[in-house]
Amino acid sequence: MIARNVFLVLFSFSLLAACRQTTPEAEKDRLSSYHFGQVRLADGVPLDISVNLRWQVAEPETFYRQQLHPDTFQRHVMFPRCEEALRSMAHHYPSVDSIFLRQRERFLNDVKNTLAAALGTDGIGVKEVIVSELKFPDTYTTAMEQAGLVRQEFERIRRQSSVEIAMADAERKKAEAMARVQIAQEEANARIRDIQARTEERNRAAELAKAETEVQIEAKKAVIAADRQRQMNEVEIEKVSKLQNLDLLKQKQTDSVEVGRHSTLARVYADNPAYATFVVNKEMASKVNIAVVPAGTNPNVFDNLINGTAPGKKQ
Repeated sequence: MIARNVFLVLFSFSLLAACRQTTPEAEKDRLSSYHFGQVRLADGVPLDISVNLRWQVAEPETFYRQQLHPDTFQRHVMFPRCEEALRSMAHHYPSVDSIFLRQRERFLNDVKNTLAAALGTDGIGVKEVIVSELKFPDTYTTAMEQAGLVRQEFERIRRQSSVEIAMADAERKKAEAMARVQIAQEEANARIRDIQARTEERNRAAELAKAETEVQIEAKKAVIAADRQRQMNEVEIEKVSKLQNLDLLKQKQTDSVEVGRHSTLARVYADNPAYATFVVNKEMASKVNIAVVPAGTNPNVFDNLINGTAPGKKQ
């Protein structure tokens, strides 16, 4: 019994010496890597979580008072404590879908905060918690991959449908725009035709007015020419009338002279029957070229004719 006690005392001193020899190493950072499998959520789906812990013996006296070596602490204290804390925390998540689809970042932050809180005792300090892997069950990931592929296909079909719908809408808008352009073009053409028709009508009206004006001018010219001709005719008629009156006057004068001469001859013939007989015989002789000498009681008849005096006319 005494030997056993002595052995225990020696072992205690050697262990204490060993702990004192490791004390200078307490200030160095240590790295612990753990893999936690089958961490189940509230719906029973298990997750595999791998973490890396960077920690340090912050209070050597407190840490070594527990007569634990850092390696032993990592295996027999840190790992079970971390696993227990993770399993308790994960049970508060109702389903794996929430972590996989919406709450992944929140779950990872909870893992880090849970481990840091669980290890903040026993004189150690956690410097960093790194979640190196969060693995879902293969069956779940396969199903999610298939669902993702289906969603991608649906999304592709939706995008294609959206593109086709957009193209159809673009074609419809293009057709509507072209129809509006065509309608506007037709309206413009109609306005142009209307303007051309009004212009042509105004041109015809102008030509008609011009023609009517020319007709009126020609009519006025004709009236003026007719009036001028009438005036000229009146002047000519007046002139002819004057000439006719002058001719008549002359004719009257000539006739008066001739009548006077015939009256004189008649008186001569009446006063000188022999002379009258001579004249008649002379006229007849002129046609038969026979000279007839008048005979009578007045032998001076020839002298009187030669001298231009009628017989029996006194000078």
